[in-house]
Amino acid sequence: MPRRLLGILILLLVSVCGRSQGEALLLQIGDRRISEAEYEYYSQRAEERPSSDCLAEFIDYKLQAVYAKELRLDTCSDFRIQLAHYQYLFSGRNAPKSWKSAASQKGWMQVTSYTRRLPQHVSPSAMSRECQRMDSLYTSLQKGTCRVDAGTEEQVGEWVPVSLLLNEWQEVLQTLKKDEWSRPFFSPLGVHVVKWTRRKSDDSKIVASSGEESLMWQDIEDELLVSALMASKYGVSDECSETELERYFNQHRSDYRWELPHFRGAVIQGKDPKEVKKIRKALKKMPYALWKDVIPSLNEQRKGELYVDYGIYQIGSDACVDKLVFGCGDYELKPGMTAVQTVGKKLKKGPEIYRDVENRVKNDCVEMKRQEWLAGLRQKYGIEMDKSVLKTVNNDGSK
Repeated sequence: MPRRLLGILILLLVSVCGRSQGEALLLQIGDRRISEAEYEYYSQRAEERPSSDCLAEFIDYKLQAVYAKELRLDTCSDFRIQLAHYQYLFSGRNAPKSWKSAASQKGWMQVTSYTRRLPQHVSPSAMSRECQRMDSLYTSLQKGTCRVDAGTEEQVGEWVPVSLLLNEWQEVLQTLKKDEWSRPFFSPLGVHVVKWTRRKSDDSKIVASSGEESLMWQDIEDELLVSALMASKYGVSDECSETELERYFNQHRSDYRWELPHFRGAVIQGKDPKEVKKIRKALKKMPYALWKDVIPSLNEQRKGELYVDYGIYQIGSDACVDKLVFGCGDYELKPGMTAVQTVGKKLKKGPEIYRDVENRVKNDCVEMKRQEWLAGLRQKYGIEMDKSVLKTVNNDGSK
C-alpha cells in the first residue's frame, strides 16, 4: 500500500461538500476514536488517486497519526511551525469564508507534483542527497519516464486555487507552459518538481461548512503528525543497505523478469571517433556501479563535444541501442556528433543483479520494511472496528 502523500493537499486545504457529517464511531485505535465522517472525508479527498482498498489505507494513515501523537511529535518545532502556517492561511483574508474571493483572484490550476520533505534544520549532506534525488527524478520525467524513490511524495492531477499556494509555488507555476516540468525548487516544506495541465477561472470547487472545517483541521493535524513521524527516527526508513537490497532481489528475482530483452550499458556519441573509442575502452574496464560517479562529470567537462548516456535499455527504447546492440531499426546522431559506439552487455534472461532494476527493488524493499513496521503498530495498539457502521459505507467510503 503506497504511503498517503501530502503533496499539494498540505499546501492548501480545500473542504469537501456533499458528505454526511454523522458522528457514528467507525473504529478505535488505542484511545483514539475515529468517526465514519472522518473516513468519508478521507475517501473523497483520495478520489484523484483511486485505491483498491481505501479502508486499509485509511486505517494505516490513522495508525501512524496515533503513534506520532503518543510520541508527542505535535510538540516539536517543525510541527508547530507548519501548523501555524495553515492557521495563518485560514485566518483573516484567507479564512474559509473568504476562500471564494481569494481563489477567484488567480483562478485554479490542475497540478501534478513530486516533493521531498526537508526538516527545518537539514544538514548539508542530507540537502545534497535530496537535491540529487530530485535532479534524477526531473531527468527521468523529461525523458517521459517516472523513477520515483521511496519517500518522494506524489500528488497527481489535483485542482488547486493558485492564490492559496505558497509564493514559491506561484512563482514557478507562472513561468511554466502547459505540461512543462519545473526544475527542482525549494519552499519551506522541501524541494519540489511540478507541472500544470489545465487552468480554470471559476470558483465552483470552494465549499465550506463548520462540520467540514472540523474534519479538515483534524486531517491537517494527522497529515502533519504522519509527516513528522516519517522525518523522525521513529518512522520507517526509506533507505536500504546494499546487503538488504541484494538479499531482497535474490529472494524475489522472479518478480523482476522481463518479457523483452534489455541492454545494460552506455551509448557514447562524439565529434571525434578516436575519442569515442577511447571512452568506450575506459568504461569497459570500469565496473558498471562506478559509471554514475564518472559519466555526469564527463558530460559536463566535454559538453558539445561528447555525450554519454547510460542505464538499462529495453529494446525499442533507444534508436542507437536498437541498431548497434539488437540489430534493428536506424538512428540519428545528436547534432554535431559524427561517431557513436556502445559498451555493455545484453540481458536476455532478465536482470542479473539488483542494480539492473535498482529503483524497483529499492521501492519494494522499503515497502516490505514499511509493512513490517505497520504490522508492529497494529499489534501495539489493536484496532477495534464497528462492523455495523462499516456496512453502511463501501470500501471507497461512499454510501
